[in-house]
Amino acid sequence: MRLRSFRSGSFILKFGTFLLFIELFYVIHLIISNIVWTDMDGNILFLMLNKEHRIDRFLKSYEGDCEISLRKQNLRKNTTLCDCLPSVTEHKITINTARTPTWNEIANKYNKTLSSKGEYKPNDCEPLQSVAIIIPYMKRDSHLKILINHLHFILPRQKIHYRIFVIEQNSPSIFNKAAIMNIGFVEAGKLFNFTCSIFHDVDMLAEDGRNMYNCLYSPRHIGSHVNKYGYRLFYNELIGGALAITPKHFRRVNGYSTSFYGWGGEDDDMKNRLSAQSLKITRFPKEISRFTMLKHEQDKHNPTNKFRRSAVDTRKLVYEKDGLNSLNYSIVETRERSLFTLIKANLYISQHNQFNKIKGSCKETRYFLTKSISTDSIEDCSILCYNDQRCLSFDFYANYCRKHFKPCVIEDSNKENRYVYDKKEKISSIQVAFNMKLGICKSKTMGFTEYSLHECARLCQNDLKCHAFSYNFNPDSDQPLCQRKSKQCSDLQSSSDFYTFSRKSFVKYYLDSDKIYYITQGDCYGNDLIPAFISYSVDYCASNFSIPYDTISIFDIFYLSSYKLNVGRIVAV
Repeated sequence: MRLRSFRSGSFILKFGTFLLFIELFYVIHLIISNIVWTDMDGNILFLMLNKEHRIDRFLKSYEGDCEISLRKQNLRKNTTLCDCLPSVTEHKITINTARTPTWNEIANKYNKTLSSKGEYKPNDCEPLQSVAIIIPYMKRDSHLKILINHLHFILPRQKIHYRIFVIEQNSPSIFNKAAIMNIGFVEAGKLFNFTCSIFHDVDMLAEDGRNMYNCLYSPRHIGSHVNKYGYRLFYNELIGGALAITPKHFRRVNGYSTSFYGWGGEDDDMKNRLSAQSLKITRFPKEISRFTMLKHEQDKHNPTNKFRRSAVDTRKLVYEKDGLNSLNYSIVETRERSLFTLIKANLYISQHNQFNKIKGSCKETRYFLTKSISTDSIEDCSILCYNDQRCLSFDFYANYCRKHFKPCVIEDSNKENRYVYDKKEKISSIQVAFNMKLGICKSKTMGFTEYSLHECARLCQNDLKCHAFSYNFNPDSDQPLCQRKSKQCSDLQSSSDFYTFSRKSFVKYYLDSDKIYYITQGDCYGNDLIPAFISYSVDYCASNFSIPYDTISIFDIFYLSSYKLNVGRIVAV
């Protein structure tokens, strides 16, 4: 009995010691997470408990980086250069959004500060850079007033030469923020010789004047810690809100992708472009890089982009063709106002990138299925057709958009300006590798679902785990679009919205002892992590591309149940 009591007491003592150790470890973790500080390269600078001391040390490190990056590039005789961190910058800025000022009030407030066109240049020192503030805009007048008022308050105190450009999308009705930012970059360059570009959302307000609006040696995520997310970095790859980047680096990644109509995806794609070019994202400390996000409801002209993951792409050949060099637009108006320069633009991107333009009209037969919708422009019509996977083509006449759901037989039209826009991606190309049946497969779905039909098919075809996929063809449905399956789907559940695509066959692969291939995210990659082949099947990748065996570390071996043959796929290096 005594022995049992002793053993029981010994267990309690050990368990209590274990809990104490866990608690101590947690406390140490909290301390370390608050006292470890890094420079802009991510290298650990020091450990210090006092928050203000940490910030002071960081700012000294920043000034050293600035001296190297900017001041030595601007050495001029008999010139007084502006400081990298002027002493007049506001440490903590009061954000007051209770009342929206009028344009006249803002203009009267800063008419003695600004020269013209929303431009400011300090007269007591030579600025280190000329900065273009590019604001993509569409129907957010109150937010624009608050932001313009805010920027003209903090930026002159930073002693930078800047000019604000507001780039407004006039048409189509669905916002393409990424394309508008590209247009802002191009058009601002025609009016202002800038060495730093900052892409700034209209609803983001900096809370600390020491968060400098400039560009050093690497792109910087200025608006990193936002009140909406508790001033925490929402995820490490986030670069949205406000991004500072030099024109050289922006051209190097070919700007933003133009493929994003609606909300979401363009910032993640930019992060991938920067990573592909080995351009590291830097950030200021949380205490300095805090932002307030203005509250607003989901905009009707900026709905969530259902296919946003289809356009987020690290593939080199894709971003080399999609960006600054794929812009298709016209300028409606350029107006130099006292507080900013306004540039209005019409976009023609979707109709050119996703459709073939054919002279004539569709011949209507008894089997011809169509749907007419009133729209403002051809671009609006093209977006509606592209977002509806049932739509094969469309025509636009007298502000009416007709979506065609059956193959269109083109006939010559006596009327001028009659064209059919035929979708480039065809369902028939998917049916080469997949059998298509009406109904939904209810087995477990793997991976993300926000993909277009053809991207869903490509990912499934190039993934040895994927046996089939079900796709939601109803553009008004809230159910997931792309549902990839790791098992064969023999019994389908009845559904008028879904079609299920089952693979026709699997190719058997043999692994060479000297050379080997691997597939990641449906693409064939090389040892530099840049995809070598785009949109090809697994067997094409295996036979046409290989990398040395010693660069591979992890295998993913599958077995075909019918043949019991090893099928190899490398998933990591």
